[in-house]
Amino acid sequence: MHSLINLLTQRTSLSKQAVTNILKLLEEGATIPFIARYRKEMTGGASDEALREFHEIYMASKRLIERKEEILHILAEKELLTPALKDQIDQDATVTPLEDIYRPFKEKKNTQRASSAIRNGLEYSTNNYQREEIR
Repeated sequence: MHSLINLLTQRTSLSKQAVTNILKLLEEGATIPFIARYRKEMTGGASDEALREFHEIYMASKRLIERKEEILHILAEKELLTPALKDQIDQDATVTPLEDIYRPFKEKKNTQRASSAIRNGLEYSTNNYQREEIR
């Protein structure tokens, strides 16, 4: 949670105290219009637009942190996690570079029919397929 607060403080123009208060209100079930209208003292007087932008950044940051944790867990489980790889994952600020790092470690997904066909030597290859000329 502490890293989320720091990340939101960096990405928004709100103070750390305002970010903490807004997150607390959101966790309690308050909506953005409610916070903008009745809890201005807790947000440092943030406008409705600023709070909506904050909410979008919050949701994206939350998904990013969850995805980082998921990837770190999967790589640690497979015993592929190195300190350098962990540092690289921790430093990524968006999902795209994070997924680019994880892509080589991802398991290939095959359907049961495809797996069965490959086992029986029926794998498609451009070398196996020769185009017949029509006369």
